[in-house]
Amino acid sequence: MTSFEGSQVNVSTGSGNNEVEDVEPSSASGGSKRKRKTSFVWNYKIRVDVNGVMMAKCNFCEKLLNATKGTSSLRKHVLKCLDDHQEATHSTNTSFDPNVGKSKVVKMIIMHELPLRFVEYTGFQEMMGYCQPRFESMSRNTLKSEIFKLYNMKKDKTLKLLDSIESKVAITTDMWTSSTKMGYMVVTMHFIDKSWVLHSRIMRFIHVLSPHDATSLGEQLVTCFYDWNVDRKLSAITVDNCSTNDCMIEKIKNKFCDALMLGGRLFHMRCCAHILNLVVRDGLKVIADGIEKIRDSICFWIASSKRIEAFENAANQLKIKYTKKLVLDCPTRWNSTYFMLSVALIYKDVFVRAQHYEPQYKCLPDESDWQLAIIMVEHLKLFYKLTEFFSGTKYPTANLVFPMICKVRETMNGWLNSRCSEIQAMARACLLRTKHIDAAIIGLDFMEQRDRLKDKGCRKKAKTNPTTRPSKPDHPDPTALRQMSLLKANVFAFFPHPLSLSRSLRSVKSKPMIAASQV
Repeated sequence: MTSFEGSQVNVSTGSGNNEVEDVEPSSASGGSKRKRKTSFVWNYKIRVDVNGVMMAKCNFCEKLLNATKGTSSLRKHVLKCLDDHQEATHSTNTSFDPNVGKSKVVKMIIMHELPLRFVEYTGFQEMMGYCQPRFESMSRNTLKSEIFKLYNMKKDKTLKLLDSIESKVAITTDMWTSSTKMGYMVVTMHFIDKSWVLHSRIMRFIHVLSPHDATSLGEQLVTCFYDWNVDRKLSAITVDNCSTNDCMIEKIKNKFCDALMLGGRLFHMRCCAHILNLVVRDGLKVIADGIEKIRDSICFWIASSKRIEAFENAANQLKIKYTKKLVLDCPTRWNSTYFMLSVALIYKDVFVRAQHYEPQYKCLPDESDWQLAIIMVEHLKLFYKLTEFFSGTKYPTANLVFPMICKVRETMNGWLNSRCSEIQAMARACLLRTKHIDAAIIGLDFMEQRDRLKDKGCRKKAKTNPTTRPSKPDHPDPTALRQMSLLKANVFAFFPHPLSLSRSLRSVKSKPMIAASQV
C-alpha cells in the first residue's frame, strides 16, 4: 500500500488486478452487483474529448494520453509524475534556509533603500507565504537589528583587512543639509591592500546636530577615526573648499600631528571637482543672460504634461527621435547647464515648430542664442570630462590632477583670445578663481617648500656678514637634507614623472598670476 497525498491506492507489481472495486447491493434482486471498476489514475487525470477521441490529461505535466485502451499506460505515467512531484516538493522544502532568506530580505531593503515597514506590508507577507510557507515574517524592529548585525559583520571583516595592510588610509568627507534642514555627514576611507587592489568603505553616515562648526565636525571625524582604528594610518583627507573645513583640518592636524606624513603638510587635500565647479560657475554667471531664452523655453515646455506631449508630437513630425527629455539646469551644479544645452541643441528645430501648438509661447531663442549655446557646449565639454575624471572611484587620481589643472589653465588663457566676447568674459571670470587651483590644490607649495629647505641648509654654516653673499657650504645641514628627501619621495609618489613636473611648475610660476586682492 503506497500513500499519495493522503489517498490510499492499491498498486501491485504482478499481473493481478490493479484496480479498486466498489461493491453495491442490488435493490432489485436483493443480491450484490459489481459496480464498474474505477482506477485511481482518474484522481490525477481528467477526461478530455479531442476530435471525438477520449484522452486523459495529466494534472501534473498536462500531457495528453489515449484513454480508450485501458489504464495501464496511464498508471505508469501517473506513478512517474507522482515520484517527480514528491522529489521536487522534498528538495524545495529541504533546501530553504530561513536564515539565508532573512539575510536576503535585509540586503534587498538596504540595496533599494526601502522603508523598514516594507516587511510589515500585507502584500509582501502574502507573497512570501505563497512562495515559501517556511519563511518567517519579521517586524521592522527585527529588521533593524538584522541590519545592524550585517553592518557589524562587514565592519569586523574590514577591520581585519585594515590590520593586515601596511599602507596608509585616505579619507574623503562631505556634508550637506536635507530638505528637512537636518545636517548629514558621510565619511569614506580609501586604501590599497597587499594585492594592489583599491578599496573604498563608508565608515559612517552621521546626523550632525547644530551648530555645524569646525569643532563639532572635527569631533565627529576624530571619533570615527578612533572607532575604525585608523588614527595612526591617516595619509590625507579630502574636503570641499570652505573656511569651516580649513579650521576643522587644523584641529585634526594638531591632534594627530605625530602620526602624519611630513608633519601634516600633505594632510589637507581640497576637492578638485568642487573647485572646478566653483570656477565654471563663476564663468557661467557672466554669460547667464546669453542663454536665458533657452532656459525659459525649456521651462515653458516642461511645465505640464500637455506641453510635453505637444513638444514630443512636434519632434515626431520632424522625424526627430524624442529619446532625451528636456532638462532644466540647477544653479549649484554647472554640469546641469551643460546637459541642458546639449539636449536643447538636439531639438533646436522642434522649438520652432512647437510654437504653432502654443500661442502663449513667446520666448523662442533666435539664431544668436543657438550659436552661443553651440560655442558654450564645445567649451564646457572639457570641464565635463575633467569632472568625470576627478570623480572616479575605481582608480587613483592624485597623480594625474596636476597635468589636468595645467591643461585647464592653458585652455582658459587661450579663451582670452577668442572672437566671442562672451567666451572672453567667461575666461576672465574663471581665471579669477584659479587662485584656488594654483595655491591650494597641489603644485606650487612643493617648489616653495624646496626653496625654503635649501635656504635653511645653506644658511646653517654661512657667514653672517650682510655685505657678502652667503656661499654654499661644503656639508649641508643633515636635517634639511633628510626633509628634502622626504619631500622628494612624496612628490614622486604623487607625480609619476618628476622631471616633467619640475618643468611644468617652472613654466606655471613664470606665467603672470592673478593677485588675491583682485578677487
